[in-house]
Amino acid sequence: MNQRSYAHQVLEYFGMENCAPATTPMQELMVDLNAEPCDLTCYCSMVGKLNHLTHTRFDISTTVGICSRFLACHQQLHLQAAGRVITNIKHTSDYGILYLSKPNTNITGFVDTDWARDMTDGRSTMGFIFMLGSSPITWLLKKQPKVAMSSIELEYIGLSTTSKEAAWLAKLTSDFGLQT
Repeated sequence: MNQRSYAHQVLEYFGMENCAPATTPMQELMVDLNAEPCDLTCYCSMVGKLNHLTHTRFDISTTVGICSRFLACHQQLHLQAAGRVITNIKHTSDYGILYLSKPNTNITGFVDTDWARDMTDGRSTMGFIFMLGSSPITWLLKKQPKVAMSSIELEYIGLSTTSKEAAWLAKLTSDFGLQT
Protein backbone atom coordinates (compact mmCIF):
# COMPACT_ATOMS: atom_id res chain seq x y z
CA MET A 1 0.00 0.00 0.00
CA ASN A 2 1.56 3.28 -1.09
CA GLN A 3 0.57 6.74 -2.22
CA ARG A 4 2.84 7.02 -5.26
CA SER A 5 0.22 8.83 -7.34
CA TYR A 6 -0.54 11.32 -4.55
CA ALA A 7 3.18 11.89 -3.97
CA HIS A 8 3.61 12.82 -7.63
CA GLN A 9 0.58 15.14 -7.40
CA VAL A 10 2.21 16.90 -4.43
CA LEU A 11 5.45 17.32 -6.38
CA GLU A 12 3.52 18.79 -9.32
CA TYR A 13 1.37 21.04 -7.10
CA PHE A 14 4.46 22.75 -5.69
CA GLY A 15 6.33 22.72 -9.01
CA MET A 16 9.02 20.41 -7.68
CA GLU A 17 8.70 17.50 -10.11
CA ASN A 18 12.13 18.33 -11.61
CA CYS A 19 13.92 19.01 -8.31
CA ALA A 20 17.00 17.12 -7.20
CA PRO A 21 15.84 14.42 -4.78
CA ALA A 22 17.03 14.57 -1.17
CA THR A 23 18.07 11.27 0.41
CA THR A 24 17.02 12.36 3.92
CA PRO A 25 13.86 14.26 4.88
CA MET A 26 15.14 16.12 7.96
CA GLN A 27 17.05 19.25 8.69
CA GLU A 28 17.43 20.97 12.07
CA LEU A 29 14.67 23.50 12.77
CA MET A 30 14.84 26.40 15.18
CA VAL A 31 13.01 29.67 15.65
CA ASP A 32 14.93 32.80 14.69
CA LEU A 33 13.19 35.79 16.27
CA ASN A 34 14.59 38.12 13.60
CA ALA A 35 13.66 36.01 10.57
CA GLU A 36 10.98 36.98 8.11
CA PRO A 37 7.82 34.88 8.12
CA CYS A 38 7.10 32.80 5.05
CA ASP A 39 3.84 32.58 3.11
CA LEU A 40 1.41 30.99 5.58
CA THR A 41 -0.88 29.56 2.90
CA CYS A 42 1.98 27.82 1.12
CA TYR A 43 3.50 26.47 4.35
CA CYS A 44 0.17 25.19 5.70
CA SER A 45 -0.60 23.60 2.34
CA MET A 46 2.79 21.83 2.29
CA VAL A 47 2.47 20.55 5.84
CA GLY A 48 -1.13 19.45 5.26
CA LYS A 49 -0.30 17.51 2.10
CA LEU A 50 2.71 15.94 3.79
CA ASN A 51 0.59 15.02 6.79
CA HIS A 52 -1.74 13.11 4.45
CA LEU A 53 1.26 11.12 3.18
CA THR A 54 2.17 10.01 6.72
CA HIS A 55 -0.75 7.56 6.67
CA THR A 56 1.39 5.18 4.64
CA ARG A 57 4.82 6.79 5.12
CA PHE A 58 5.74 6.60 8.79
CA ASP A 59 9.35 7.29 7.75
CA ILE A 60 8.46 10.97 7.29
CA SER A 61 6.06 11.30 10.23
CA THR A 62 8.78 12.60 12.56
CA THR A 63 9.79 15.37 10.18
CA VAL A 64 6.21 16.31 9.30
CA GLY A 65 5.32 16.40 13.00
CA ILE A 66 8.20 18.76 13.67
CA CYS A 67 7.19 20.98 10.74
CA SER A 68 3.65 21.06 12.18
CA ARG A 69 4.98 22.57 15.40
CA PHE A 70 5.90 25.74 13.53
CA LEU A 71 2.53 26.50 11.93
CA ALA A 72 2.01 29.42 14.32
CA CYS A 73 5.52 30.88 13.90
CA HIS A 74 6.39 29.91 10.34
CA GLN A 75 9.59 31.26 8.82
CA GLN A 76 11.46 30.81 5.57
CA LEU A 77 13.63 28.13 7.23
CA HIS A 78 10.52 26.10 8.01
CA LEU A 79 9.23 26.41 4.46
CA GLN A 80 12.60 25.15 3.21
CA ALA A 81 12.43 22.22 5.65
CA ALA A 82 8.96 21.25 4.37
CA GLY A 83 10.30 21.60 0.82
CA ARG A 84 13.15 19.24 1.71
CA VAL A 85 10.61 16.61 2.79
CA ILE A 86 8.91 16.99 -0.59
CA THR A 87 12.23 16.54 -2.40
CA ASN A 88 12.77 13.42 -0.29
CA ILE A 89 9.34 12.19 -1.44
CA LYS A 90 10.62 12.36 -5.01
CA HIS A 91 13.47 10.00 -4.03
CA THR A 92 11.15 7.65 -2.11
CA SER A 93 7.79 7.87 -3.89
CA ASP A 94 7.56 4.06 -4.15
CA TYR A 95 7.83 3.60 -0.37
CA GLY A 96 4.78 2.28 1.39
CA ILE A 97 3.54 -0.47 3.65
CA LEU A 98 3.41 -4.12 2.62
CA TYR A 99 0.68 -6.24 4.17
CA LEU A 100 0.95 -9.96 3.47
CA SER A 101 -2.13 -12.10 2.83
CA LYS A 102 -0.90 -14.72 5.31
CA PRO A 103 1.06 -12.65 7.83
CA ASN A 104 3.01 -13.82 10.81
CA THR A 105 0.63 -12.96 13.67
CA ASN A 106 3.32 -12.05 16.18
CA ILE A 107 2.93 -8.48 17.37
CA THR A 108 6.16 -6.71 18.22
CA GLY A 109 6.42 -3.24 19.70
CA PHE A 110 9.27 -0.77 19.82
CA VAL A 111 9.47 2.43 21.84
CA ASP A 112 12.04 5.21 21.88
CA THR A 113 12.36 8.49 23.74
CA ASP A 114 14.50 11.54 23.17
CA TRP A 115 15.08 13.46 26.38
CA ALA A 116 15.01 17.30 26.16
CA ARG A 117 15.93 17.30 22.47
CA ASP A 118 13.78 20.32 21.56
CA MET A 119 15.98 23.36 22.10
CA THR A 120 13.06 25.79 21.99
CA ASP A 121 11.23 24.53 25.09
CA GLY A 122 13.23 21.60 26.54
CA ARG A 123 10.40 19.13 26.07
CA SER A 124 11.05 15.56 25.06
CA THR A 125 9.71 13.39 22.27
CA MET A 126 8.58 9.78 22.45
CA GLY A 127 7.47 7.39 19.80
CA PHE A 128 6.44 3.80 19.31
CA ILE A 129 5.62 1.41 16.52
CA PHE A 130 3.85 -1.94 16.61
CA MET A 131 4.36 -4.50 13.87
CA LEU A 132 2.16 -7.43 12.89
CA GLY A 133 4.79 -9.76 11.54
CA SER A 134 6.88 -7.41 9.41
CA SER A 135 4.13 -4.87 8.71
CA PRO A 136 3.50 -1.75 10.80
CA ILE A 137 -0.03 -1.55 12.19
CA THR A 138 0.14 1.43 14.55
CA TRP A 139 2.69 4.10 15.34
CA LEU A 140 2.90 7.35 17.24
CA LEU A 141 5.34 10.21 17.55
CA LYS A 142 4.45 12.69 20.26
CA LYS A 143 6.05 15.69 21.88
CA GLN A 144 5.53 15.43 25.63
CA PRO A 145 3.14 17.96 27.22
CA LYS A 146 5.53 18.66 30.11
CA VAL A 147 9.27 18.85 30.66
CA ALA A 148 10.61 15.55 32.00
CA MET A 149 13.00 16.10 34.90
CA SER A 150 15.12 13.08 34.01
CA SER A 151 15.60 10.53 31.30
CA ILE A 152 14.18 7.88 33.66
CA GLU A 153 10.94 9.87 34.01
CA LEU A 154 10.70 10.17 30.24
CA GLU A 155 11.32 6.43 29.77
CA TYR A 156 8.53 5.73 32.27
CA ILE A 157 6.13 8.02 30.40
CA GLY A 158 7.08 6.37 27.10
CA LEU A 159 6.64 2.85 28.44
CA SER A 160 3.33 3.77 30.06
CA THR A 161 1.95 5.16 26.79
CA THR A 162 3.25 2.17 24.84
CA SER A 163 1.81 -0.28 27.38
CA LYS A 164 -1.64 1.24 26.95
CA GLU A 165 -1.39 0.76 23.19
CA ALA A 166 -0.15 -2.83 23.69
CA ALA A 167 -3.11 -3.61 25.96
CA TRP A 168 -5.51 -2.16 23.39
CA LEU A 169 -3.88 -4.23 20.60
CA ALA A 170 -4.07 -7.40 22.74
CA LYS A 171 -7.80 -6.81 23.25
CA LEU A 172 -8.35 -6.01 19.58
CA THR A 173 -6.53 -9.12 18.36
CA SER A 174 -8.44 -11.32 20.81
CA ASP A 175 -11.72 -9.80 19.59
CA PHE A 176 -10.70 -10.79 16.04
CA GLY A 177 -9.76 -14.27 17.23
CA LEU A 178 -6.09 -13.93 16.29
CA GLN A 179 -3.52 -15.97 18.17
CA THR A 180 -0.63 -13.58 18.91
